[in-house]
Amino acid sequence: MSQFPRRDRRARTGSKLRGNPMGAHRKKLQGHNSRTIARLTGEYHRACRKLFSKADLKRAAAVAQQVKREWREASLKANGDGKALAALKDAARRKFRRLVAEALPQYRQWQVLHRIFQQEHRKLVGLSSTGLHGNLLDVGWGDLTVTPPPPGAVEWVPPFPLFDMQLLDPGDHVTSDASFTGPGAGNLVNNIVFNHDEDTPAIIGVFGLIRPESATSIVSCGHAFRLPQAGRLQVNANIRNYYNKAVLSLQDRFGFSYGKLRLRANLFIDIVRGSKVLHLPTSMIDTRLDSGGDDASQTVTDIDNSMLYQIVGTTDDILPLGEQVQILVGAEISIDSELDDMESHVAAVYYWQVRRIFAGVV
Repeated sequence: MSQFPRRDRRARTGSKLRGNPMGAHRKKLQGHNSRTIARLTGEYHRACRKLFSKADLKRAAAVAQQVKREWREASLKANGDGKALAALKDAARRKFRRLVAEALPQYRQWQVLHRIFQQEHRKLVGLSSTGLHGNLLDVGWGDLTVTPPPPGAVEWVPPFPLFDMQLLDPGDHVTSDASFTGPGAGNLVNNIVFNHDEDTPAIIGVFGLIRPESATSIVSCGHAFRLPQAGRLQVNANIRNYYNKAVLSLQDRFGFSYGKLRLRANLFIDIVRGSKVLHLPTSMIDTRLDSGGDDASQTVTDIDNSMLYQIVGTTDDILPLGEQVQILVGAEISIDSELDDMESHVAAVYYWQVRRIFAGVV
């Protein structure tokens, strides 16, 4: 299949779960993450104040303005020659760092400090290789099988009575969201366009923590389940991809620029117990596009859509006899963008179909 379904009268957005526990759960995690980032930023600024006075920062700002002015004047004489412009930018960066190091004796000490804090900052917003989710799922495809459903497991096929769709976009960078669920057929479509345009003053780019921006599209469908006996809940699902394409790009904004762009596509099982949510994801795509200031682009179509995928997740906790839970099987795409004087753009479409869901007690 070369195309993907669009929203029509059978498409569903929003949530069929009473009280919207998924939205509340993700906003709670987002709020906790924001507070943690604010604390980290405060610690960084306090550490910097011990190294530099206000007079030091004024000297560094003057150096930045001087070098950037000289660089812009030299760039005009390059007559659009790409190689010459890149060489001028590299030379300006080296001159800036040399002059700042001469003006500020603690500059080398700050470089170590900044590297540590920026790495921690990226972890919190997902730009590092470590995530904030819970246990990963087992996944199999084709002839590669995973743990089979437990004996006596209940099986469901479309139509599914439950659905949920969420868009997390705290920075308002999603310019188009055509995502939806189609619970009647088990269809899940992530379809978003993301734009991030950042023009950072040179002195902030050097002495500040560049704030990454992010957005996540989440779609899922599923069924309620009442435990026939006490035990750990195991959920299996069969799901197939019919379309996947993401186009990532970074464009220079004519400055001391760099860009880091990351796209992740996950499958997941969510088990909702009242207001508590257990999120069990597995990564299908995790790709990055980095630039030191040059324009860059990448097209990603790496998911095999010729075979059926099998995912399975099991709770660590023992659930009591008779407890009713809500089970969702879904797909999510997350975009993280960290820029200085650049613009990032992502157009991503992923179309999945949930074929079967199994639930049982082990």
